[in-house]
Amino acid sequence: MDVWRVINAAIKEASGTCQTCPSPGRKRVVWDWDSHYGWVMPWVKTCCDGCYHVPEHLRNDSAYLDLVEQYEEPAPRVDGCCVAIEEVASVVRMQFDQGGVPALLAQLEEVRESMWSRSPHYDVFSGHAVMLAVEEACGPLMHRVRQAGVVSEPVLSAAERRQVLQAIDGMLRVLRTAVAEEHRG
Repeated sequence: MDVWRVINAAIKEASGTCQTCPSPGRKRVVWDWDSHYGWVMPWVKTCCDGCYHVPEHLRNDSAYLDLVEQYEEPAPRVDGCCVAIEEVASVVRMQFDQGGVPALLAQLEEVRESMWSRSPHYDVFSGHAVMLAVEEACGPLMHRVRQAGVVSEPVLSAAERRQVLQAIDGMLRVLRTAVAEEHRG
């Protein structure tokens, strides 16, 4: 039964991952390009907004419009990835606010440990999204911030910044290892 659970989870993740890059995607109707014949025909592909392209002159083609109506998934109403990133960033900031650097480091270690079970693909549960959230939460603590023309100094001391950077580097090592294992897989 565990094998089926893993297979089903992989199928679910793959169905929502762009076929061109590791970003979240949805079923889209795109035009196939052939170097000899040019734009050949429309086809259905899981695609993110960045990789999605339909030439302007083909957007009103009746075959294309029929396929869009029949197969294309609607755009999500809420940007789930941004929401997930904000949730992780909020937890990391809250730990710092409540317990200072020791609580922040403990939270980063907990997140690092949890990254072993995450997919390296960029979706709402991925290591990449977690890294973005950690950078969002820790950036203002470690770097100068310019706001309304006023520059503030980093919140953390140099020694504390080193500790946080070491924790973040540990998270990056886990992510690189997970990505390498998936590519070998």
